[in-house]
Amino acid sequence: MDGSGLSEAEATNGGEGPLTEKKWSLVSEAARLYISRCSELQRARIPKRFKDCWLSLMHELQGHEKPLKFSRAHTEMTLMDGGAVATLRQAYWRAASSKHVMRKGRHYAKFTVNGNNSFFGVLRPGWNVESGHNPSNVEGHCFYFTNSGSRSPGTTLNYHWDGMQSARISGDCIGLLLDLDVGSLTVYKNDERLGVIADDLGGEFCWAITLANPGPSARIESAPMPEDIDEVEVRNAAGYGYDDDTDLRNDPNAYEPDTFTGGGGRAPGPGDFTADPEPGGLGELIGSTAGLRPGSGAPIIQSPAGF
Repeated sequence: MDGSGLSEAEATNGGEGPLTEKKWSLVSEAARLYISRCSELQRARIPKRFKDCWLSLMHELQGHEKPLKFSRAHTEMTLMDGGAVATLRQAYWRAASSKHVMRKGRHYAKFTVNGNNSFFGVLRPGWNVESGHNPSNVEGHCFYFTNSGSRSPGTTLNYHWDGMQSARISGDCIGLLLDLDVGSLTVYKNDERLGVIADDLGGEFCWAITLANPGPSARIESAPMPEDIDEVEVRNAAGYGYDDDTDLRNDPNAYEPDTFTGGGGRAPGPGDFTADPEPGGLGELIGSTAGLRPGSGAPIIQSPAGF
């Protein structure tokens, strides 16, 4: 059994009833090991809160690694190319957004312009894009307006920003770097840094667009972090907090086992994951999962309902 069956095994235990404490601890430990082997940039995106289990955190982390797409849109918008492209067929001021929530760390997305009067940015996860309301003029959201380069919503104090440029030519690519450790949104145009459009953002966000009139379309895509990112700052931002108010970014024990019962609290060794003699059993499964490293082609592991 490969790693893609980890959550199914956790949820069903092969039809043998609920997991025992030891088996649950093994599943949790496999997820913790997976997270511990991720980069500091990746781990900084998923600080551990009191309510989180390691399996849900692993699922959240893997969601950040999937290609970006629009998962929600107004009914008068058409999503194409697997959700990567949104086109407004009729009406005005309609929106589309990703479902994946960004709550901490650094995130980067690219938007390709195809037509005028487009807004690229971030909105709150609970915003109902299907309702027809325009999210680009709502306080708490932040968008880049392609026609002028200005911030929306904006005031006389922050409507303009240093480095502001428009993106009116079809094919122009706008990159947005959301840094939720400092609350900033930085704009790139055709891979060149323009400047910081916002430095007052906080809370959770999803990537989104608003198209102001029929005809234009926009593409969203994942892309590597810009090369001018200060990796020292990224390392300083990496780590876990157990709740929203307690930050353990510099805690050397942040990734230590918390519920593992198979080794007396120590870090598990190879023997801990091969004790189950049944072919395809949970011990074999977790042994293979614990050996996977993020980015090595490991399958996405789905977490069960309720996590």
